[in-house]
Amino acid sequence: MAHSMKVENMNCAMMLFEEMPEKTTVSWNAIIAGHAKVGDVESVVLLFDQMPSKNTVTWTSMRSQDTPKERKRW
Repeated sequence: MAHSMKVENMNCAMMLFEEMPEKTTVSWNAIIAGHAKVGDVESVVLLFDQMPSKNTVTWTSMRSQDTPKERKRW
């Protein structure tokens, strides 16, 4: 139940993110970290690839979902 609540919260967060007229590095990092926290690796990778400018926080969020399969990608 707790996991489904987290996923539901991420759906709401994603809707807000998509509606943002201007996305900053902070907003990109927050949405990537949120998806990483609930284990949504596909969304983490997709958002990471779409993010125009990455920083140390971005890489840390991305690596928090690092799996052997993903390690080959980086």
